[in-house]
Amino acid sequence: MTPPLFMLSTPYQGGDLNGWIVQEKLDGCRACWDGRALWSRGGNPVKLHPTLKRELPPKQVLDGELINVERGLAGAADFMKTGRGWDACRFFVFDAPAYPGPYEERYAWLQRTPHEDRCLRIVSGTVAANTSWVLGLSQQMRRRGAEGLMAWNPAGLWVPGRTRDVLKLKEDPQ
Repeated sequence: MTPPLFMLSTPYQGGDLNGWIVQEKLDGCRACWDGRALWSRGGNPVKLHPTLKRELPPKQVLDGELINVERGLAGAADFMKTGRGWDACRFFVFDAPAYPGPYEERYAWLQRTPHEDRCLRIVSGTVAANTSWVLGLSQQMRRRGAEGLMAWNPAGLWVPGRTRDVLKLKEDPQ
């Protein structure tokens, strides 16, 4: 099998975010489910416990973050390498790369397609009212301990590699 390609975010450096879809930036290990196997961003297959594998949908490509709800990033990284701790891992999905169309359509498909199970969660998102609202929300989330926000251009198409259609807001722009 060939590992999947990933679409990667760019740090936010200003610009209009009105109408963009914003989500909490999760602190886990990036992973892609190709319908048969889970892959790390580095292109390595993840050893899945049979119970976890049964809960992931066949023939669907899902992109997200693997998070260990008990041990955080360290627990997720350990799981990615060894397969241990699977029962505390959840796959938080934010994109469906194989679904055609712009992000707003891919995300709407995720929300209306019954995916959620014990281990699978769809990341909730909100359409931004304006840029000031997004920047304020990003500051508020960071004060509460979150890493920041991700902003998705609703018209953005899935492309491999770095893109300005997915922006990472982890600190205040200069």
